[in-house]
Amino acid sequence: MSKFKGKKTDNGPKLAKKTLREIALNGIQSPSVLEFFCGAGESFNAVWRKAKNYTGVDLKAFDDERNTICGDVVDIAKTIDVDKYNIFDLDAYGSPYTVLDILSKRIKNYDKIAFVITDGICIDLRMGNVCSGVQSLTGLKNRRLRRANVLHYEIIKKIIITVAQRLNGVASGFKIATGVTGAKVKYYVFFIERKK
Repeated sequence: MSKFKGKKTDNGPKLAKKTLREIALNGIQSPSVLEFFCGAGESFNAVWRKAKNYTGVDLKAFDDERNTICGDVVDIAKTIDVDKYNIFDLDAYGSPYTVLDILSKRIKNYDKIAFVITDGICIDLRMGNVCSGVQSLTGLKNRRLRRANVLHYEIIKKIIITVAQRLNGVASGFKIATGVTGAKVKYYVFFIERKK
């Protein structure tokens, strides 16, 4: 989902989103998923129901078969026991990077983990806006950066490097897809393995 002309819209290539989640699921032993911005359960129904353990987090409550937590995703990212999970799915309407920034500072115990990211910041980058999560994960100091959108892939690469460094790990398995609408949402997956 992304923001386009002020409206939140479904614009994800569903097959690509499913494929990226399957890559994460198949790349982790005993997968335990923590999905932020879980919504009505599209990702759970398509892929995450196959995981050994699943918890969804969303501001809205859902009365269905999933184990979900209702509340502010940022507050929950700061307090939940993240070390119980090895797959983190962040599918925000816009930027998932505030939550990723928090998680990358809190995860301690792991051998191999996967992150599935839905990055809807392209429109903001086109306007030269750099959100605080991206600033923290990239080291960019300016909130405004002209032509930031041409650096989008470089920003993603730097974010992955930073997450790996914070977790004292090595990044691998990066795969990316780009949405077909004007929002140019980026969908990607990557793994972090702890350095031996």
